Amino acid sequence: LLAVQISSWWYPTPDACGYVSIARSLAQGGPATNLGSAQLWYSPGYPLLLAPLFWLSERPFLLISILHWLLATGFLLGCYRWVRQVTPEAAVVVSGLAVVNLGVWVHFRRPLSEIAFMCVAIWGATWLSTLRQQTLAGQPRMRTALAAGLLIAAACLIRHAGFALACGFGLAALCDLLQRRVPWVRTGWTLAVITLPAVVALASVMHYEAQTAARLQAGTYLSRVDDPGLSFGDQLLEGIRLRISDTGQVLLPFMFKSYADDFEWLDINIVIYVLFAALLAWGWWRVVRRTRDILALAFPFYMALYVTWAMQAGGRFLVPLIGLLMVCLWEALGRFAPQRATIFAGLLVAHTIAAVGYWVGVELPRGRDVARTWPAAERLALKVRDRADRGVILACPESTQYLLEFLLDRRVPIARPTADVDPAADPNKASRPLTEAEWVVAPTKLQVPAGFEVAATTDGYALWTRTGSGSSPAEVIGARSAVPDSDAPGPR
Repeated sequence: LLAVQISSWWYPTPDACGYVSIARSLAQGGPATNLGSAQLWYSPGYPLLLAPLFWLSERPFLLISILHWLLATGFLLGCYRWVRQVTPEAAVVVSGLAVVNLGVWVHFRRPLSEIAFMCVAIWGATWLSTLRQQTLAGQPRMRTALAAGLLIAAACLIRHAGFALACGFGLAALCDLLQRRVPWVRTGWTLAVITLPAVVALASVMHYEAQTAARLQAGTYLSRVDDPGLSFGDQLLEGIRLRISDTGQVLLPFMFKSYADDFEWLDINIVIYVLFAALLAWGWWRVVRRTRDILALAFPFYMALYVTWAMQAGGRFLVPLIGLLMVCLWEALGRFAPQRATIFAGLLVAHTIAAVGYWVGVELPRGRDVARTWPAAERLALKVRDRADRGVILACPESTQYLLEFLLDRRVPIARPTADVDPAADPNKASRPLTEAEWVVAPTKLQVPAGFEVAATTDGYALWTRTGSGSSPAEVIGARSAVPDSDAPGPR
């Protein structure tokens, strides 16, 4: 099911533009930049994985898709091994549910960090569990500790939340110490080997972010956690509501796009999700009480970060923990043991229908439309490459904006009539007043505003340039325009 989704089509998003831009800059040997800016906003781990692919192709979206398939396969195998350590009888069905999921598939098809983080994190949790068992048996192995420590450090480089695994291991070690199951010395050196690489990795990323932000007088990725428009209590309450919503959107079939408005608790979706989250919490407690599993103990630390970050993410923050959440659901249904396997088999069928239906009915047409837009975006980008950072896009599909950003390696802000918005507040929502733009990409059906003239048209798009800016007379640039050869994905 994952292999048949391998494709050269790109499904662009704001975050995807940032990741591939950072990866391309690393592959070119220069300093890391995000669409021309030294402020990266994203951790470098995932772009470092993508960077070698840009040595093989200018648009390595097919290679990225293959890489994601390898990472997803690694996650599947790691999830199976981890579940066998925790709940052996559920290993097959839980591993299947952890991969055959609409939320997982959506991120699988896009160059986003989720799949890489899931693969690294699940293997890190597996090795940490193995190390704990070796420590309890009085025979901890240095190679196991080193492997686990390096995996946790890699998870921290991909996402800050990877440090939650080190916290989970520390909590498990503390519990074992309090019960006098292991000596202090043995616990101390294993903790050092596990946490030191993770601390170094996370501290390095945060130090670079802080230095760059200070130089550019901008914010950092973590600085967006604090919402100045909310009190801490309101922000925490909203974060709890959003993360509860995430659990339901990810785990319940056909609910991926079902969510409530901001601060809305009485919505029927939230009511369902709250009841479901209570069931999961009971299952989580049963897992912790029975196994003291590292991943389960890391869960509160992971959630603490994203609860504080009261951001609507459409389930994205909980996708990496789908295996743990499914195990919690399995444990919560312990009283229905005879029927539990049947219930989970039904869930697997329902999730398969939802995931395949969304892919065929929504994603494939979307990918086809984006692929058909590439030629027009190429021609427009050639016209403005020498002034790439001085234009805007107006009333066009988001995908067109992202294609132009990829081709120009610069932000292409959305046009707005006034200058009352700070584009530095969130680079993914950058905008620029129309009065400050030197060029505009807009649909041909729009009326050209005063001060601009049509410089070129192609496939329903028009390029406006400022009157007297030295641009050539209006022309129609067709499919045989001088566009460099490339392996850009095309319609199929």
